[in-house]
Amino acid sequence: ETALPIKVAVVGRPNAGKSSLVNAILRDRRTIVSNVAGTTRDANDVPYLHDGQPYVLIDTAGMRPRSRRDTSVEVFSAMRSEKAIRRADICLLVIDIAADRRIAGIIAEEGKPCIIIVNKFDLFHPNASRKDRMAEVEEQVRRELFFISYAPFIATSAKKAEGVEIIFKVITRIRRESHNLPTTGQLN
Repeated sequence: ETALPIKVAVVGRPNAGKSSLVNAILRDRRTIVSNVAGTTRDANDVPYLHDGQPYVLIDTAGMRPRSRRDTSVEVFSAMRSEKAIRRADICLLVIDIAADRRIAGIIAEEGKPCIIIVNKFDLFHPNASRKDRMAEVEEQVRRELFFISYAPFIATSAKKAEGVEIIFKVITRIRRESHNLPTTGQLN
């Protein structure tokens, strides 16, 4: 029996490193990566097999605040990204240290499981110890995104493929926990 694919939406602001993260997961250059914000215009579905479990990685366009969307293309790209959140089983909220409360709010409104991915972690205070950097970044992100405090937190560098292997372990844990329904006694 073939398992159904788990749909994973990769969402965040323009230039947060969403496509780079998808490429690091695939160990490939399947999606176009550029320093120019807005390179990804549509939600791209990429099939991926990890430890026998099929996934569909949904690489989305970056979402800027409504007031900062310059073109109709950006408006439609944002609508497709919101639709990707709705159809996903789990969301990877990719942030570049500066957390995006609005996208996190859409994930929370849709009731979607989420993993907060702090990308480009290698650029954040590179001379400080990893432990100190992690503590500072996690405190900042948790303060900004307090309303999705349930979401696990992973620091990555997609460019260097660091921290990427942890993502699927956490996805598997979240999926397993979401299927463990509490007993009547626990609810009472």
